[in-house]
This record gives sequence, structure tokens and C-alpha cells, in this order.
Amino acid sequence: MSNIHCEIKTGGGGPFNIVKDLRAMDINLPLAIVGLLGNDENGQWLINDCKKSNIDINQLHITKDNTPTSYTYVISVESTGRRTFFNQRGTNALLTDIHFDFNYFVNKKSYNLFYLGYLTILNELDRFIDNETIAGKVLKQA
Repeated sequence: MSNIHCEIKTGGGGPFNIVKDLRAMDINLPLAIVGLLGNDENGQWLINDCKKSNIDINQLHITKDNTPTSYTYVISVESTGRRTFFNQRGTNALLTDIHFDFNYFVNKKSYNLFYLGYLTILNELDRFIDNETIAGKVLKQA
């Protein structure tokens, strides 16, 4: 049996990590995040964390059903640094093109970069329609 020595709650995933890291670097860029969260404690925690970091959350959507906010348990072995990930896809699996309003960014006239990630856990965005993934459609709009 292995013992748990430490537990830490934090946000994660490519888009979240990038906006948080850019904010921590104190660069002079407006930062926004697009996503779909559950109507739960984890979703509210992420919203509050983004607000504290002055990250635009106008495109963080909340589900109307009981789908949980996606989360991952990361189990790390202290002696080797080896990590194992257990993921609950939750709302990440439901994120699709309707959650992206690029007119919002155009009207703000201050957003120049766009990052879309982690496609392998974004089921709907990774789905093909008419020989194109929904993610491809989103990237064309960006």
C-alpha cells in the first residue's frame, strides 16, 4: 500500500495553464478563456480563480444539467517524479463550437492569439462532420 503525503487543488489543462502563466509573467496582454464548466464547486472554484487573476470569463459557460466540471487526479511518485493521470472528462466532453463567440473577441479588438487544447479529451470538438472535425471549424473561425 502506498501512502498519500500531500493533496493540492489547482486548475489545469492547456488553456488554463497558459492564461495563468501569462498573467503570472505580468505581460501587458488581455487574457480570456473559453470553456464549459459544471454547475458545481469545481466550476465555481475555476471561475473565482480566473476572476482573481483578472482573466476575462465572459465565455466560460455553465451546464444546466448535472455534468461535472472536468477534473484530473494526478498521482505523483515523489522519489521518481513519475505521474499517472486519472481523468473525468465531464463538461470537457461536451464543449463544442457553439461555446466560442469570436465576434466577442473581434469587438474587443485587443485579442491576437488563440490556443485550442487538449483535443483528445474534448470529445465533441474531436468529432468529424462532413470530413472535418468540429475543432477544425472552430480554428477556421478564429
